[in-house]
Amino acid sequence: IGNIYADESLWRARIHYDQPARSISNKKARILMAEVTEVLAAAVAAGGTSFDEQYKNINGESGYFSVNLNAYGQTGLPCNRCGRAIKRDAWMNRGSHFCPNCQREGYLTENNKDGYIDCERCLQLMCRFCYGRDGKCIKCCS
Repeated sequence: IGNIYADESLWRARIHYDQPARSISNKKARILMAEVTEVLAAAVAAGGTSFDEQYKNINGESGYFSVNLNAYGQTGLPCNRCGRAIKRDAWMNRGSHFCPNCQREGYLTENNKDGYIDCERCLQLMCRFCYGRDGKCIKCCS
């Protein structure tokens, strides 16, 4: 997966680009795979993502998936989910675009012992203090 579709899939799944794969729960991994599938299908349906004259289809038409981007190339713009500014980090000779609020670095899932788990309803990562008795986060699902 290229940078565009990786950034978009991770944004949709609320996963930070630098989160170790071993720390992602099976549930969250399935969500990520579903988001990858949806992002790629939407991009194909839109003819891809064209930013310049170099990328066109056989009929010379540009793809228009770029109008649906939530993370890639959105540096400084408000996140479509929470309103905070999208950031770009240089990483492994490329850039990763992400929301520092929705895709928090260091927030790990229930596979870890740091006290962070996924809300069963909205899948937002939360600390043990924000976790309600019913398995939903008290922040956005109560």
